Amino acid sequence: PHLALWVDTGLAAEMQGESMMEEGKMWHPIGLDGFVRLYKYEPGDKLSTHIDQRNPVEMPSVTGMTWWTMLVYLSTCDGGETVFFNHKGQELGRVTPQPGLAVLHLHGDDITSLPHEALAVEGGLKFVLRTDVVYAVS
Repeated sequence: PHLALWVDTGLAAEMQGESMMEEGKMWHPIGLDGFVRLYKYEPGDKLSTHIDQRNPVEMPSVTGMTWWTMLVYLSTCDGGETVFFNHKGQELGRVTPQPGLAVLHLHGDDITSLPHEALAVEGGLKFVLRTDVVYAVS
């Protein structure tokens, strides 16, 4: 399923210009992590403010590193918005879950990685697919 998400959605083409330089090495997007998670939030469930971390990923021909989080919302619910903050704790924006809506955000320890949280679901169920965009040094 991660290959179809990468290629068939046009994400591969869109991400090609998103290379990253770190410690003198140029990193390029190569695909999505095969570790796809399904999150289920019930009324009252929330996720406190955090920053997603980078992780090494073993791909068929290379060891990569995750750089972007990809969330795909699968349902609507009351509440449950994802809220993004700057590093001073000021709200930058929020995403209301809608089926098929995808959100990408940088993750890791640097200043471009935004703290975020999932507000409590107030009614209904919230389902989210989560995976990461994997980069490798070329």
